[in-house]
Amino acid sequence: SATDNALKIYDNFATPGDDKIGLIHFHQKMMIRMKLQTVDTKSTQQRKTIDKTRTPEWGGTAFYDALIQAMAIPTESSNSYMVALTDGSDMDSRNNIDVTKVAIAKSGWTLFVIGLQVNARVRERCEDLANASPNGQYMHANDAGAGLDEAFAAVAAQFAMPKVKSADAAASGGGARGV
Repeated sequence: SATDNALKIYDNFATPGDDKIGLIHFHQKMMIRMKLQTVDTKSTQQRKTIDKTRTPEWGGTAFYDALIQAMAIPTESSNSYMVALTDGSDMDSRNNIDVTKVAIAKSGWTLFVIGLQVNARVRERCEDLANASPNGQYMHANDAGAGLDEAFAAVAAQFAMPKVKSADAAASGGGARGV
């Protein structure tokens, strides 16, 4: 479901030639599967790389270390979004949550964290991580089906807010936002 949703965002919200995309997996260590690069829907390689995430990387969870490394990747626009998905408690990081929050706050990324079936304690930590990022958000998914679909839809909504056609709409919080 996470792969299907990532492909939906790629297919429906990424602008070829303008937007950049990258893909990182993590367990005990972070692995860059696709370096940050310009979206190219004419080439099938980017889509294939995303589709390969259907095969999980097994191992522990070093979420904090992965976030610190990912946040160190330089942004290439003023609207740079990092979507992080976790399904468990961090048990393998060398760094703690406080160090991770500092790295997030110093980066140019807006962080969206999706917690998949995480318990209340992990959810609270994920919320803290998202809140360390200006405009960051936490989305909770109760299950790997409809719950995960809803969380990814909430992320996608941040990428493409409707264009405002009136002052009343602008006053109510509507606006235009790029990726």
